[in-house]
Amino acid sequence: MQNTITILLHCTDLPGVSFEDKTAVRLGIQKGKDVIDDVPADTESVIFTCPLRVERNTKTGKPNFLGPFAHGTPEERF
Repeated sequence: MQNTITILLHCTDLPGVSFEDKTAVRLGIQKGKDVIDDVPADTESVIFTCPLRVERNTKTGKPNFLGPFAHGTPEERF
């Protein structure tokens, strides 16, 4: 049986389209190597949805999140 969860990231107080020395700033979510669903960073708020598969890490017993929205090794996952 495969367990899945869906995380909703509700982003508010975005930095604006000009931030530090950057212009035309956009905010999106990374899926694999691509940034998707990006919006201008002066948007009032945005919600990103990321489904994840969950399996138990056999070494630690902790949850291991998998799929195109999970990046890094299980110990460094973000």
